[in-house]
This record gives sequence, C-alpha cells and structure tokens, in this order.
Amino acid sequence: MAQRFQGRDDFEATIRILGEAEGGRRAGARNGIRWDICYADENPKDNLWMVWPDFLDEHGESRSEEDELPIGVPLPAKMLIVNQDFRYKFHWTKAKVGTRFYCHEGTKRVAEGIITRITHLFENRRPSDSELMGMTVNERLWVCGLHDEFDAAILQRKREAAIQVLSKVALTTNEAAYTVDSIFKNPSYYGF
Repeated sequence: MAQRFQGRDDFEATIRILGEAEGGRRAGARNGIRWDICYADENPKDNLWMVWPDFLDEHGESRSEEDELPIGVPLPAKMLIVNQDFRYKFHWTKAKVGTRFYCHEGTKRVAEGIITRITHLFENRRPSDSELMGMTVNERLWVCGLHDEFDAAILQRKREAAIQVLSKVALTTNEAAYTVDSIFKNPSYYGF
C-alpha cells in the first residue's frame, strides 16, 4: 500500500497503543484513525491538537486500514498536522526530535509517542486533492487555512464567494453549491 500522506507528513514518530490495563484501548485501532495529540507537558483538557498518524509496516509503507494495530508494541508512524494555522503558530516551536506526546480519543489517553524525525514540518504546503477527499468539509477548510474566509462569506450571505472558497478544497461546483445552499436554508443547524 502507498503512503497515505504522499510525502506530506510533518514528522515521524514511534507510537505505542496503550492496553486496557494501562487505561487505554480494549481493542487495537486501525490505520487511518484520527486521534488528537497532546504534548507530554500539556493538559489534554486545555490542548488537544489534530495531528493524525499514518502507521507504517516493516517496509515503510502505510499499513492497511483493514488490519488491527497491535497493542503495546512500538509502531513507526508518519504524522500530519491538520490545522495549518497551528502548524505555523505552534507546532514549529513545539515539535522536536525527542518530544513526547500522547494520543487521545476525547480526553482519554490511548497511546504514547515520541518524535523521531522532523520531515516536512517547515515547508509551506497545501494538501493534495486526494488527501482532501477523505476529509469532511470543515477539516478541508481548516487544513487549507480557509475556515475564516468561508465563515465570512457565509455570514455575509455571499453565495458565490463561499462556493469559490469550497472549490479550493477539492469540492466540485455542484458539491460546493449544495453545501452553501444547505447552510443558507438552515444556518443555525450548521452553527451560523
């Protein structure tokens, strides 16, 4: 299997999934899980960051999403920082080789990790369309740094501007128009 992040990861880490006796999972997770992380010196009630793992096999390729990941075994992973704003404002100074972190499902700690290598953290980039395809619309907007621009267009009821923003995150014109029209029909349902 090819790598999920296609060379766009920010750093590499070794992650060990905690077992039930350690307060972790009863069953292993699968590759593609979207855990949040908390750096070891932070309180998870205050800071959880969308940094997603891509677990690797012994050949350095992405593990299958079908197979359960083993519990209690150190696993190599490539890590992708989802929110680009925090990537630049926060993670650039926080993520260093040797930095410890914990993976969380909500505030429950389910795995522990350590950064082993910085890869593309300091590069300016936008995810590929194929990377965006597996994300929700909100995740796409956050990753591309377009959340505020989209919200402003919606709040000002600028339909075409909102559609144009969504077209930048790999939505077709029809998908973007449907999304914007749905929000305009019931703005409170979508948090506006």
